[in-house]
Amino acid sequence: MNNEMQDLKFTTAGEFFEMVKDDNNGPFKDAFEADTNGVVRREIVTYRVKDGLMVKEEAFRDYYESGDYHDSRNTLVLAER
Repeated sequence: MNNEMQDLKFTTAGEFFEMVKDDNNGPFKDAFEADTNGVVRREIVTYRVKDGLMVKEEAFRDYYESGDYHDSRNTLVLAER
C-alpha cells in the first residue's frame, strides 16, 4: 500500500478518551462533557479506512424537551483506497 494516508491513525472516541484521561483539558473531551441544556442534536463523524475502503461513520443523538433522547448511526462507503 503506497499512498499518503497510510501513516494516518484514525481513533474512536473511546480511544481518544483513553489517551487524554489524565488531561482534563481539550476541546473534544470538553464537548462531550458539556451541558446538554438547550441542545437539540449532537453529531459525531469519523472517517476510517476499513478493508481498503474509506468509510464515513456518523453517530447522532436527538434530544427532546422531555429529557429523553434517540440515538442513531449511519455508515457510508466513500471510496476504495
